[in-house]
Amino acid sequence: MAENENRDLDALVELIAQWGEDRGIAQNSTGLGQSRKTIEEVHELIEAAAEVDVCRELAGKMGICGNVIAEGIVRKRLYEARDKLIDAIGDVAVTLVQVAGCEDMNFRDCCSDAYNEIKDRKGFLDAAGVFHKESEGVVAKTNEEPQNTAQEPTEAVSGGWLSRVFRKGA
Repeated sequence: MAENENRDLDALVELIAQWGEDRGIAQNSTGLGQSRKTIEEVHELIEAAAEVDVCRELAGKMGICGNVIAEGIVRKRLYEARDKLIDAIGDVAVTLVQVAGCEDMNFRDCCSDAYNEIKDRKGFLDAAGVFHKESEGVVAKTNEEPQNTAQEPTEAVSGGWLSRVFRKGA
């Protein structure tokens, strides 16, 4: 990842599009074919996200049992699961760029159109994970803490990105 970390998103999208052209994806596949590939990658994304959630829950419970060895194992699994999630997010993005390329569209334009479609929508996501549109007449309760059943992080997992992973409501 270090090789690409200073590139902006537009440059990365161009590199991904070129990668697809170099391999004949844009020329020999279809939007439907690449959409199917996107679904495969989304399944991997869901599996990775589920693994991260399980590891977070286990890490929260480690504070209860106080087993240092178990905490280390869970922490290692969380790092590995998070790496899988990063990879899966990237793989989905790659396939979406290829869908756009197969249909002679620009991925950036697709994202811009999507943003223009959602930018004026009003609503909120409640603690149960349900999004309520403003048109539904539900008023957001911004002063209520979302309910979180996970335990607070222990000292062993409270540093660096782990503190962001375990922060309340994350």
